[in-house]
Amino acid sequence: MDQDVRTGTHRRSVFDADMVRTMVLCRYLEGHPITLKELMTYFTLFFTEATLSRHLDDMESAGVLARQADPQDRRRLLLIPTEKEAFPAQLYLQGRLDVLLSSGFVYDPREAERRRSISTL
Repeated sequence: MDQDVRTGTHRRSVFDADMVRTMVLCRYLEGHPITLKELMTYFTLFFTEATLSRHLDDMESAGVLARQADPQDRRRLLLIPTEKEAFPAQLYLQGRLDVLLSSGFVYDPREAERRRSISTL
């Protein structure tokens, strides 16, 4: 299932790119954007810093990711999904949560309610 995609002159693994994208989106939707350095700590077993940087460059070129200086520490870079990426992700995660909850799954009623209230804003 792991396939390569040609982006410009490089070949990239779709699976690798999806892991990076998912991590950036999940952390953003949790309200704690991930830093470039922190993201690298998760993926050091899978690929090099250069490969991660190329994935992020591709995502930035596609308009789904922005690198933003952390307002509390300008030396740190936060990885923020653009509205093009964040809105569909919110809908997908809310749909997934709705299916789980309608099936009777409740991992923490307060957390489920908090997530429901965030999605209706």
